[in-house]
Amino acid sequence: MAAPYSKDLWEKALAVLARRERPSRMARLLGISRTTLNPWRH
Repeated sequence: MAAPYSKDLWEKALAVLARRERPSRMARLLGISRTTLNPWRH
């Protein structure tokens, strides 16, 4: 089983979301998949 993502990464993702970056760009910047971002966006 894969390890969970760090709280730091989650906080960075929220900061990028607040800037209204496109999800595909955000995933590339953070090195995570778009499917990981979907639950974090809601």
